[in-house]
Amino acid sequence: MVMDALLRSKADKADCQTLLERLRSGNLIGATPTAKATEAFTEPSRNARMTYQVAAFSQADAVKGMAWLKTLPNVCDGFTAVDPSGNKAIAQVVQTSLPKAGDDRFGVRMSMVTTVQGLKTTLALEAAAARIGPNAVSVTNGGLGGAGHADTRQAIQSGAQRLQKVLAGQTPQG
Repeated sequence: MVMDALLRSKADKADCQTLLERLRSGNLIGATPTAKATEAFTEPSRNARMTYQVAAFSQADAVKGMAWLKTLPNVCDGFTAVDPSGNKAIAQVVQTSLPKAGDDRFGVRMSMVTTVQGLKTTLALEAAAARIGPNAVSVTNGGLGGAGHADTRQAIQSGAQRLQKVLAGQTPQG
């Protein structure tokens, strides 16, 4: 699958390589969580997928992971990567807007352009996280058919609200 090959690419910048690895794993914060739940959804018609994770970290790891995510639009504004087959991709990371959710939130959109079997191909992925204390909701969303920004925003907002209810001892609805 082209998307998986692109996420297995070797980037020319260390933080951009880390981003590719975290996008592949679905763990945007990076530290090993003390507990987590992950769900993945695919949309074959768009060659897209969404990975949704709720995880508990130490407070320091959660804050550090969010701080790292916020550096990506500057550090990975433009980078190159080479996939396992030797195809070169040009990539860019930009900040996306997110609704107010949790104690802290941040989102990015990564676009990778390459040529596959003579055709120009673009992978568009959004990655977003919302931190609630030492806990985080993270979403990766997109694929070769693009990334639905409204879906990313909704997943972060509703995920953060549901997690806040659970942390308050309540049962979320729906």
